[in-house]
Amino acid sequence: PSLFEFLSYCFNFSSSIFGPVHPYRVYDEFINLQGNYKNIPSCFKEVTIILSCSIFHTLVSVFLTPIFPLGSVFTKEFEEKSILGQLGHVLIVTMFQRSRYHAGWNIAQANVTLAGFSYNGKDEKGNARWDRVLNVWKSHEFKYSIKDRLDTWN
Repeated sequence: PSLFEFLSYCFNFSSSIFGPVHPYRVYDEFINLQGNYKNIPSCFKEVTIILSCSIFHTLVSVFLTPIFPLGSVFTKEFEEKSILGQLGHVLIVTMFQRSRYHAGWNIAQANVTLAGFSYNGKDEKGNARWDRVLNVWKSHEFKYSIKDRLDTWN
């Protein structure tokens, strides 16, 4: 690519602030409307779902995170709980702490989807797939191994 094309890839609207990271080839196909990007359908439904998830995570972060603050694991009440109680408490606290990040990632994902950048053709039923460029895969939170979690991360 030319210097201008390379710089436009580095500073494009969809990945310069939040991500997601994507190969130059995908960016080039998108800019030149080649491959799956020749005929991009409406993404209103998908963007509405993603923004709804972002609003949900924002509400969780605003209203539930103060109920289970990160500092609660340093209290006397926490020390008096059983090991299973402590484990459950830590899982709940960290889940609520992550919600603010999921809100931001979903907003970034809505940006990419709204532009049509995450369009990945149609599935066997003819439905549009919006999973070509993803910030965090929907299944990321439910992975058991560190390797699987890293594979589904940005």
